[in-house]
Amino acid sequence: HLSEENNFPLFYFLLYESMKKFPEVITYSQEFSEKRGEFLYRILERGQKRGGVMKNIDLENYVAMILAMQDGIMALKVLDDGIDDEEKYKNIQKQMWKDISTESIEKYRDGGVTSAVS
Repeated sequence: HLSEENNFPLFYFLLYESMKKFPEVITYSQEFSEKRGEFLYRILERGQKRGGVMKNIDLENYVAMILAMQDGIMALKVLDDGIDDEEKYKNIQKQMWKDISTESIEKYRDGGVTSAVS
């Protein structure tokens, strides 16, 4: 009998095991990751055009960093269910936003994290 707190790591274990047995799951995962990256890129690019995101950041590298951060926190959560992944996401997102945002959008210095969570 599995307790509810063990469901999260079990879900990801089963997901990764299915990737070994069903190549279409790998393909779907790769396509989904690519679409996430394209979406993030467009958001950041639009932010640059509007002057809210600094022009000197490499968007492709920044998108890769965001996706790696998300996947990394997820992996930590699988390894240690006691990790507060929501808090980690929130804190890292705030820091990343501070690193790339311009002074012209001072009122959104938390990257919208506070308003999105509350």
